[in-house]
Order: sequence, then C-alpha cells, then structure tokens
Amino acid sequence: MDQAPPPTRRDLPGSGIRLSALQWAPDAGAEPPPILLHHGLASSAGFWGPAASRLMSGLPSGAGRDVVALDARGHGESDRPDDGFDFATVAADLHGALVALGWDGVGGLRPVLVGHSWGGNVVLEYAARHPDVPAGIVLVDGGFIELQAHMSWEETEQELAPPRLTPMTWREFSERAAGWWSATGWDASIEAAIRHNFEELADGTIRSRLSRDRHMQILRAMWEQRPSELYERVRCPVLLLPARRANVEGREQRFIERKERTVERAQEILRHAGTEVVVEWFEDSIHDIPLQHPARLAARLEAFAVGLPVPGRRAG
Repeated sequence: MDQAPPPTRRDLPGSGIRLSALQWAPDAGAEPPPILLHHGLASSAGFWGPAASRLMSGLPSGAGRDVVALDARGHGESDRPDDGFDFATVAADLHGALVALGWDGVGGLRPVLVGHSWGGNVVLEYAARHPDVPAGIVLVDGGFIELQAHMSWEETEQELAPPRLTPMTWREFSERAAGWWSATGWDASIEAAIRHNFEELADGTIRSRLSRDRHMQILRAMWEQRPSELYERVRCPVLLLPARRANVEGREQRFIERKERTVERAQEILRHAGTEVVVEWFEDSIHDIPLQHPARLAARLEAFAVGLPVPGRRAG
C-alpha cells in the first residue's frame, strides 16, 4: 500500500454550531461513493486515522476514496455547546456537514456512513430520518446498542459514567494506555488516534475534550433511544460489524451473549423490512475495532463501498 497523505483539518456547519473534521482526499479523481466516519462516545475524528489512511489509498485502480471523519459536537475540535446532545440534534449536525460536503444525495453524491459504537447509533438514527441520503451504512460494534432493554437509568449511570481520572500528563497516561490497549498492538499511529481525545492544560496535565456533563447527556440519549424501532425505516444496504471474544467468562460472557441476541434481532427486523443486511463478526476483537484491526476494517469498508450501486465517477 502506498503511503497515504496526511489528512487536512476543515470546518463544517452543524445544526447552529461549527463542526471540525479530518479529510483524507486523493490527489487524483476520487472514486464514489465517499465515506464519512463517525466516532464513538468521548472519542474524536483522530480515532479513525489508522483505518482511514489505509482506506483512501487502498484502491487497486490507483485512485483513492474521499474520506471524512467528523468531530461530533462537544468532541475533538468541534464547538462545545451546553446542550443538543440528543439524537435528533446530533443527526441534524451530521446532515449539515453532509450538505456542505455535497454528499446529501441532492444532485450530488450519496455517501457511505460508518459509525463506531455510539456513532453507529447516530448513523442509524440519521439513516432512519434521511433514508434517501446514504448509499449504505456500516455499524461498527454499534448501531444496535439499546440500553433500556437491559438496564435501568440508575444502573446505566452507575456502570457507564466516565471514569474520574487522576490528574496526569500525557506521557503518564500513554504509558498506562499502552497496557490497556495492548490488544491493539500499541504504536505511534494508535497513540496519535487516542491523544486527540484529550487536551493539555496549562499545568501539563490532560483532560477529556468531552466534559462529564456532556458525556452524561449523550448517555441519557442512548438510554432513551430505541434502535429496534428505527431499523424498518432504513432503505439502504446495512453492514453490521460487531466484535466479540472467545473463551470469556462471567460478566463479559453474559455481555457477549446479550450482544449476539441483539444483533440477531437487528438482522431479523432489517430483513423483514426488505433491507439488505450483512453481519460479519470481528472475532477475538475488543470493542475498538478501528484501532485493533485497521487494515481488515478498511478492506471490509472498501469491499462494501465497491459493491454498492453508485452512479459514475466524479471528475478529479
């Protein structure tokens, strides 16, 4: 694979706010469809770096694919309003960005929308609200997260609230993170992907770019959302890429069993609605598939995009 050029940072309009994004654009003409990547909760556009760089330069034709990774509101370098973290508003943010890119299907291109974790639920919400825009959607260990089916809000608050990290420098954090993310094969590209989730303060310590209050607003919105009620409104092909690990016990085993039932249910509803859906499990994988398996994920996204019915190429 040729070395991909670095992404450029650009601003895009959301729903009354400024969104920041990273764009990997090929030097020559781009193959349609373009791909928009939406990160998960408390993450950022930089999270997609290892996969996106492979994706945009990996076409056998020598051309590339236009790839944009978005910083959602409150995340990364996007604006940080005090509210608007419900799914309707976040989906409206996504639509504003797609219109600005010319990827809204109105005399322009229809994109592939890819979401990881919470981002998968955002992409699903968007596809249900704007069924004529996406050429296809890819839900990467997300898009089927339906918290209220399994947990009370009090349990959700207790179990899924962000950890309160003790003050530390990035170097101290990265040394610990190398152990936490050992399954990914920690290297400079993964470190860069994760570092963008934090900002450095005047005293040299770091903190999450997403505040605790905003994090909890998103968590509440996730608890209230019903993905099972959205699937039948999706009209484009769907690729579900859930993660699981073998030979686990206790709480993780129960979690995976619940995930398997949830994914099976999603597949059933989509097929009953006449929507094309493929499920491919990432075996022996942690939740952060884009970091642990960037090459495999990029290849799978490329194969999905190539298989979609897309009108002719865009001129370079």
